[in-house]
Amino acid sequence: MSVSVAAIALMAATSPDRMAAGIGLAVAAVAALLLLQGAGLLAIIIAGGAAAGVAWLAQRQIGGQTGDVLGATEQIAQAAFLAGLTLAI
Repeated sequence: MSVSVAAIALMAATSPDRMAAGIGLAVAAVAALLLLQGAGLLAIIIAGGAAAGVAWLAQRQIGGQTGDVLGATEQIAQAAFLAGLTLAI
């Protein structure tokens, strides 16, 4: 579920298929909201902010994304998602 949250970073920068990223993000968000209710919403917001921050930093520092940046974004978004769940629960 938190892996799909990294789709925010893909949508913020260039990606091969924005529609697929958007659908993945929507499915993950609906699943988190249904299964985790308020805790899921907080976790999604925190993870999305973390992923957007990494995308912004990558754009500012190196002018875009690489595979390493996407991998780091996924790891940071996942950690932020879990931290958000911890805070909410």
